[in-house]
Amino acid sequence: MALTADGAISTGRLVDLTHPETTPMRDTPSELWGVTFAFGGNMAFTRSTFDRVGPFEEELTVVSEWNFSRRAGLLGIPVVGVPDAIVRYRQPHGVVGAFRRQFGRDLGAVKLHRFLGPGVLPSRPASQWRHDWRGITALRHDRGPDTLRQVGVRLGAMGGRAWGNLRYRQSFW
Repeated sequence: MALTADGAISTGRLVDLTHPETTPMRDTPSELWGVTFAFGGNMAFTRSTFDRVGPFEEELTVVSEWNFSRRAGLLGIPVVGVPDAIVRYRQPHGVVGAFRRQFGRDLGAVKLHRFLGPGVLPSRPASQWRHDWRGITALRHDRGPDTLRQVGVRLGAMGGRAWGNLRYRQSFW
């Protein structure tokens, strides 16, 4: 991947090779919780930028690139998109793959909340679970081709948050 400018974090576009005809190319950088970030396998930066920002937090696993981008932003280092840089990857699209991927993301969000301390990330009330569960049960009437994957994503999100809160004795919903 080409670097755009010294001191910036460069990120390209993502292409899912599992179903390229149905999955559009996704432009990055993305934004989550008010932070512009690059996905881990899709970023490039100079050694001097790495030295300024510091290493990735290995404890965070799934969300370490978000935290790295957050720390870079606090130092005034931008995350810049490079449209010609394309990262091709394969991602499981079945219900089990969707569940595992989302479980890891939401478990990572709880770990990040624990790591950063309260008040940094927006939290949802625990009553949101009722809404999430209703969304899952409403899908039973949908017979679309993507329904099972959606169920896997939603169950993975709920399971990841629940397991993270139990394991790390947090209250981040």
